[in-house]
Formats: sequence, C-alpha cells, structure tokens
Amino acid sequence: LGLAFTLFASGLHGVVLGRMAIAPLRDASGQRVLIATLGLSIAMAEYLRLAQGSYAQWLPPLWNNPLPLAQAEGFAVTTTPMNLAISIAGFVIATALTVAMRLTSFGRAWRAYADDPGAAALCGINGSRLFDQTFLLACMLAGFAGFIMAIYYGNVGYASGMSLGLKALIAAVLGGVGSVGGALL
Repeated sequence: LGLAFTLFASGLHGVVLGRMAIAPLRDASGQRVLIATLGLSIAMAEYLRLAQGSYAQWLPPLWNNPLPLAQAEGFAVTTTPMNLAISIAGFVIATALTVAMRLTSFGRAWRAYADDPGAAALCGINGSRLFDQTFLLACMLAGFAGFIMAIYYGNVGYASGMSLGLKALIAAVLGGVGSVGGALL
C-alpha cells in the first residue's frame, strides 16, 4: 500500500512539475534546463520540509537478521534478507527499464525524439505526450528508489534528494547522457 501511494504521488508530482517548470524549457539549451532542474530540486526540498516538517520519522528495521554467506577463521561475510531483496528489485527494475527502452514503442519514440524532435514529430510522435510519459516514468522510478531507501535506512529526509540527484547526474554523465545502460553501469 505504501509503495502504491509512493508511486502515485511521485508520478503525479513529476508530471505536474514537468509541465509547469521543465516543459516550457524544452527548446532551451541544456544549461538552462539543468539550472531549472536544480532550482526545482531545491524548491521541492523546501516544499517537503514545510509539508512534512523537519523532524525525522523512523521506521523499525525490516528483514535485518544477518545471513552468513562465507566464513573463515575469525571472519564472516554476511548479508541480510533486505539487502538481497533490494539487490534483486534494483536489478529487475534496471533490467526492465533497459529492455523497455530498447524494445517498446515508448522506448523507440523516446530515442527518436531525443535524436531529432522535428523528424520524430513528422513521424507522428507527440512530443508533449512523450514528455509527460517520460516524467511520469522517471519520477515513479525515483519514488521507488526513495521507498527502498526508506525501508533500508529507516528514513528519508527532505534534503536527501540533492545528494542523490548529484550522484545520478554524475552517473548519467559518466555513462553517457541519453544511454540508460551506460548510466546503469
């Protein structure tokens, strides 16, 4: 139930904020969009701080009993069921996204629009609808990541997004902007 609400809320916020703040800059340079995105991140952090308060609410630990993987003299390698669940979920979601971007009509339209918006429009790709779908998917994935973080760490605060966003930006730049598989690696 919590995951469903998280996906709904993050998707709704993403589409609304994408239309209000980022869509008007669709034809602007990448630098303007980057600055607008950082400003939006700061505004969203403050929105969450005001809406939820600045105090932390902690969740009890879940599935945190250590499972031994290997042992030697005085040394043990362990994991927890939560680590395994998060690793599997992350791998499944990342693989599904990579496959979806390669094999679905949404992925083909996204790649075509990223390469040449004018030619994509001539081929019948609705840029506004594709933009909304992209923001919906991206923000739902971010909501899923936040949900996993909340379960794993016991809390996600209003200021967590800035450091994670910068890490995601670095991953995207190192992996090649526009390459889902590269950013994943």
